Amino acid sequence: MKMNTRILLIVLVSSVAAPTLASEYMLVASTAVPGSFHPPDQWGVVLRFGFDGTGPLHPMSTIPQELLSDPIGLAFNDDGDLFVGNRFANQGDGSISRFLFDSAGDFAPGPTIIGNGLSNVHDIAFSPTGELFATNHGSDAVSRFVFDEFGNAVPNGTIATGFGTSYGVGFSNDGELFVADGSTRINRYLFDPLSGAAILNGFFDVPGSDEIRSLEFNDQNELFIPDHDANLVFRYVFDALGHPIPNGTIAVPGAIGVDFSPEGEAFVASHFVGGIQRFLFDDLGNAIPNGTIPTTSLGSIAVVEIPEPSTGLLLTTAGLFVLRRRLA
Repeated sequence: MKMNTRILLIVLVSSVAAPTLASEYMLVASTAVPGSFHPPDQWGVVLRFGFDGTGPLHPMSTIPQELLSDPIGLAFNDDGDLFVGNRFANQGDGSISRFLFDSAGDFAPGPTIIGNGLSNVHDIAFSPTGELFATNHGSDAVSRFVFDEFGNAVPNGTIATGFGTSYGVGFSNDGELFVADGSTRINRYLFDPLSGAAILNGFFDVPGSDEIRSLEFNDQNELFIPDHDANLVFRYVFDALGHPIPNGTIAVPGAIGVDFSPEGEAFVASHFVGGIQRFLFDDLGNAIPNGTIPTTSLGSIAVVEIPEPSTGLLLTTAGLFVLRRRLA
C-alpha cells in the first residue's frame, strides 16, 4: 500500500522593532580649555545630548578625548556624520575627525582628514553642495574638501583670505561663503560656476565685536555672529542687494558658537564660563530665553536630526534566522 506523506513546514514570522530612541534631535558641543598651548591632558571631549522639540536635554555618551586632538569646530553633513576640527592647542598640525552614527545613536570613528593646509583647525562648515570648508588658526588658508563615491575626503584647494589667520566660516542659504578673521571683519565669497574658484564678493566689519570665532545662518538667512569677548551674539539680515544690516544682539556670556534645531530654536555655546543657552523667537524675531544647560568651557556646538529607527523583520525556519534592517 502506498502511503502519502505530508511534510509540514512552519515559518514563524514576527516583527522585531529596532532599538527606539527617546530623542528626535542630537546636540553636540566641543569642550575647550580657553587659550592656546595647553598640554594634551587638557584637550577636551565632545558632549552629546538628545532632545525632543523644545523639551529638556538629556546626556548621551561622550566622544572621548582619546579619539580627538583638542576639538573645537563641529559640523554635520547631510548623511548625519559628525566632523570635528582639531586645533592641537594651536601648536601642532591640524586635522578633522569624523564620526558615524547608527539609528540607536551609537558612534564609530571614521577616517581622519589631514593635509591640504589644515593647521590648527578652528571652524568647519559644509556648503549646500556638500563640500567641506575648514578655517585654520595656523594660516589664513581656508581648506576645501570634496568627497569621492566612497565618501572619502579629497583635497580641493584652499582660499587665501589675507587675514594672516582664519576663524569663523559659514554659508548663507543661497551658497555664499562667509569667513571671519577672528577679530571684527568678515569676507564674502561667490564661486565661479565652471571652475569652482572662490571670488571675493566684498567684506564688512561688525561694530562692537572683538573676537569673532564662528558664523551661522538660520533658515530665514539671518546671520548670527557670536563673540566671546563682547559677550554678545550679533545678528545681521540682508537687503535686496545683499548688503548686511544689523538686526540687534543677544546677550550671552562668552558666546562662541551657535546652531539651530530644525524647529528654529537657537543654542548658544559659551566659552570661559561654559554652558549652553537656549532661545526661542517670537513673531517679531525677538529672542526669548528657554533655559540653560550647565557645562564646562565650550568651543562650538551643532545640532542634527536623528533618523527614525527602522523595523526589522525576523524570519525563523528550521533554525535559520534572517534579520533585515535598514540603517537610516
